Amino acid sequence: MPTPSIRDTVAFVRSAHAGAAVDGKPRWVRALEVMALLPQVLPGIQVIHADRQVALLRDVLEATAATERDLLRAGFPEPVLEGVVRLSRFDAGLPYLDHLRAVAASRDLSAMRAAMADLLHEEKFGAAPGGPEAAGARERRRRQGMAVLARGLGC
Repeated sequence: MPTPSIRDTVAFVRSAHAGAAVDGKPRWVRALEVMALLPQVLPGIQVIHADRQVALLRDVLEATAATERDLLRAGFPEPVLEGVVRLSRFDAGLPYLDHLRAVAASRDLSAMRAAMADLLHEEKFGAAPGGPEAAGARERRRRQGMAVLARGLGC
């Protein structure tokens, strides 16, 4: 089975997130926005097909009923599945920055790039409201996360 195209991947994500919304727009739109930020992660990087797929699928296992088996049945290759699993936080007790350290230590370029694009998305489009203290804490966490992932990428 050939690797799904980006169009196929978007269709999978749309179907998986059917009916879900964030900030008044369909949840799958956020996946497109994150994917579009990949070139800005590190200027000059070559964004590859797997990077785009991982960015699109990065939260599908956590936020939908889709399973690893569903991704395999849809034809996504093992490295893409591994990146998506790596980005999924199944251990709710694991602090976010520790999770990003594990992603960085994995040396999975697509997962690291997708995580950085997700953090850029948070910077550009904001996160849930919570007052000035919460906003400051989110910004510190975002900066720390970007630094952890940049070190993982050798920057």
